[in-house]
Amino acid sequence: MKEHETLVERLKYRSNLKLNIHNVPQDGKFRLGKDGKEAKIDIRVSVMPTRYGESVVCRILDATNNVLTIDALGIIGPQKADILHSLEKKQGMILVTGPTGSGKTTTLYTLIDMLKNSEDKIITLEDPIEYQIPDVLQSEINEREGYTFASGVRSVLRHDPDIIMIGEIRDLDTANTAIQAALTGHLVLSTLHTKSAIETVDRLVNMGVSNYDIAASVDIIIAQRLVRRVCHHCGVSDENIQITPEDTELLKRY
Repeated sequence: MKEHETLVERLKYRSNLKLNIHNVPQDGKFRLGKDGKEAKIDIRVSVMPTRYGESVVCRILDATNNVLTIDALGIIGPQKADILHSLEKKQGMILVTGPTGSGKTTTLYTLIDMLKNSEDKIITLEDPIEYQIPDVLQSEINEREGYTFASGVRSVLRHDPDIIMIGEIRDLDTANTAIQAALTGHLVLSTLHTKSAIETVDRLVNMGVSNYDIAASVDIIIAQRLVRRVCHHCGVSDENIQITPEDTELLKRY
């Protein structure tokens, strides 16, 4: 028990959390160096009270990882073509949906990396900034100081952006502001927590967004999941597996 309290106290201290507060949740973060070099590992810390003491969860974000390409994400075939077509447009909304931990933010970074050029001004609102992208203006949300996604979008629009990335649409205020941005000549990218593409429309309607605004602003909805991959070290080939003509035809298509 003593070791647990010491560890929690150390994590709270590193995360700039209040050490004397034990009865309400707190969120913070800190950075770690890597082999004595510049700090590149971000640790997001969430603390919440429980009956037997404070529970702590740490999320590790390695900023040294490069942004993945769309092919590395596993997006292929007609889905890739549809996404590339949407990226060519100068206005509208691209939504990436899925459950927590399904890689939505990673997909957004890939799309932003594909969109960046010397002519368009790109501004992002993130919580937190997970990867640093050169030539992109990245701003970090701080809800404790009143800097929310909704207020951030309104501020961003005063800076004349061409492309806006909103880390997550959480409420009606953010949704309406993002949609108005998409309707007034901006390309807006964001995420929502829904189980499928079609349920995203229901979620926006339940938030209070009008059917007309959804139809006029949303260009494409990407619903994604993480899939299992065969380990390169322990995977073995099985000569007994029979490839059917249907399997062969499917592989040819992609």
